[in-house]
Amino acid sequence: MAEIVTLDRLPLFRGVDARVLDAIVGAATQRRLQKGEFLFRRGEPCHRLFIVMDGLVKLSLPATAGSVKGAERAIEVFGPGAAFGEDVLFLDAPQPADCQSMARTTVLSIDSAVLWDAVARDPLLSARLLRNLSGRLHALMRDIEATSLHNALQRVAGFLRDEARAGRRTWLACTQRVMASKLAITPETLSRVVSRFCAENLVRLERGKIFLLDAEGLGRLADDGSRADVPAVAHAATVASVAGAAMAVGFSPVSR
Repeated sequence: MAEIVTLDRLPLFRGVDARVLDAIVGAATQRRLQKGEFLFRRGEPCHRLFIVMDGLVKLSLPATAGSVKGAERAIEVFGPGAAFGEDVLFLDAPQPADCQSMARTTVLSIDSAVLWDAVARDPLLSARLLRNLSGRLHALMRDIEATSLHNALQRVAGFLRDEARAGRRTWLACTQRVMASKLAITPETLSRVVSRFCAENLVRLERGKIFLLDAEGLGRLADDGSRADVPAVAHAATVASVAGAAMAVGFSPVSR
């Protein structure tokens, strides 16, 4: 299993004692998922830490009885190198969400007993797990702030700015429906906002990719939604005028 030997390159395990890492590698199991296959479902018991070795998985809250068909709420998307599931392990609780592959994906899993033994043997791993969990908690707090206090324009602007600054490609490799679900807006609203950003020279669309033109401008919109009702100029004319001006930051949202 060639993917397993790259564990020492992942931030979670970097610097961990080699003997501890060898024990983790020896006990880890690998699973290959086809696109659309579920790694786990909400309510199932959780006794493992998961690591995405390649591909993409989506964590989401499933639609409830009586809700609009397909009205799930995307929480997070994990790409290569991402580790998740430790929050449920700490609580010894059932899975709070569904986890579904968005592409052909390889996931490595580590049993909780193996993980706790490794933590006891190397405190650095404990600190890394805490940092990983804290990062996701901080991201969830930002999501709550955005969906509770910000309008759609601010949400999309902040989202694009943060993804670009962090150099991530995970969310923007998903469908527009999944991205909109993450931001608690409709796909149609997302499309209109992105078109407006093109018209205002903030981003450029080319062959399904979004190229960042003005991170500072996106940041200003994310922090101040007072311009939300200002009409945008014609999209096509503006895109033509900025055809060669994009920075080397590109993303690939997949159309529905």
